[in-house]
Amino acid sequence: MLPAPIAATVQVTAVLEKLGITYCIGGSLASTIYGLVRTTQDSDLVADMHSEHVTPFVRALEGDFYVDEESIAEAFVATAEDTLLAKLEWYRIGGEVSERQWRDVLGILKVQAGRLNLAYLRRWAIELKVEDLLERAVNDADG
Repeated sequence: MLPAPIAATVQVTAVLEKLGITYCIGGSLASTIYGLVRTTQDSDLVADMHSEHVTPFVRALEGDFYVDEESIAEAFVATAEDTLLAKLEWYRIGGEVSERQWRDVLGILKVQAGRLNLAYLRRWAIELKVEDLLERAVNDADG
């Protein structure tokens, strides 16, 4: 039997695939894939959903999940870089005390070393006001 977060992810992605909707998986499940294994797991799903997909998607899942039709249409693609930036934002928002978020950041940097687009990371880190955290994480991951 699969853990609940993974089982839910499989159920939702099966509906997305049946409807022909492109999606990506983020959250701690993605950071585990890109970095180090975490004991707590969740999935953030981002889907390229169009208006004609919303009703069939909601109908397929409403018996098992709370599905908010108004918020479904927002989409963004979570790459390793975007996952790392989101983790840095959560770390900052959480008062820079979450060892879990920081460990996820370092894990992504270490496992993806040499494959990350550092120019992209630095540009968006400035935009998101986490450039100091990014530089600290890059230095910590190298050390």
